[in-house]
Amino acid sequence: MSQRWIRVNGGILCAQTFGAPTDPALLLIAATAAPMAVWEDDFCRQLASSGYHVIRFDHRDTGRSGVRRGSATIADLVGDAVGLLDALGLARAHIVGASTGGMVAQLLALDHPDRVSSLALIASSPGAPGSEDGDLPPPSQRLSAEMAALGPPDWEDPDAAVSRLVELAAIRAGVGRPFDRAAARQAAERIVAYSADLPAAMRRYAELDYGTPWRTRLGEVTVPVLVVHGGADPVLPVAHAWALARALPQVEVLVMPQAGHDLDRVDWPVVIPALLRHTAGR
Repeated sequence: MSQRWIRVNGGILCAQTFGAPTDPALLLIAATAAPMAVWEDDFCRQLASSGYHVIRFDHRDTGRSGVRRGSATIADLVGDAVGLLDALGLARAHIVGASTGGMVAQLLALDHPDRVSSLALIASSPGAPGSEDGDLPPPSQRLSAEMAALGPPDWEDPDAAVSRLVELAAIRAGVGRPFDRAAARQAAERIVAYSADLPAAMRRYAELDYGTPWRTRLGEVTVPVLVVHGGADPVLPVAHAWALARALPQVEVLVMPQAGHDLDRVDWPVVIPALLRHTAGR
């Protein structure tokens, strides 16, 4: 694997690749404010060992990518993904997006269909946060109450930042299965140590502009889509997955009944084979 800093759309993105550049490309798009470190090394290596050139990257203002003036729009993030493919000399790629990264992936497939070989949406939604569509339920009452009880975060202090990330992971995990606090702490420590300016990332992406709703356009997506969702997701309840399924022409839905919002290591034995089946031969 190699890590590179690449000039894209007037800024600098940090990206890392796994596997042979001659293999089919698979681009991982993380949730906003999340650095590429959320896609664990072993996860990327397993995909690469199955014959893919895997690319993960830090969104602008996150991880080790450059911090820019002003807030970002979701269209900016789509443009960054396309610009990264251009910079790497990749005509098209399989796109895997998680949470808000899945929303970026949807718009990438809509606005740049020639760049997308297939689409996989993990814990995502056809609507931006706060969408008024009646069939898109809000976060669970438990999540809302626990978030309200947390109080203001201190992202400047590394220890406090680790503790806050662990608590947020516990809330996102839901109640479908026991929460692995030790694994969450290891992940939080990795993210805090990796991130050059975590406070900036958290501040900027709280202000992300989602732009014009795109749900009514999803029937235009021309590639097969795999929707992966946790049945116990308290952030985007599983009804968001079924809303995607109703809107997309070519779709397969994989619901993991006990999973929460995040892609945990315990889910890999289900998710990785599903991704490999979905992308094979496309």
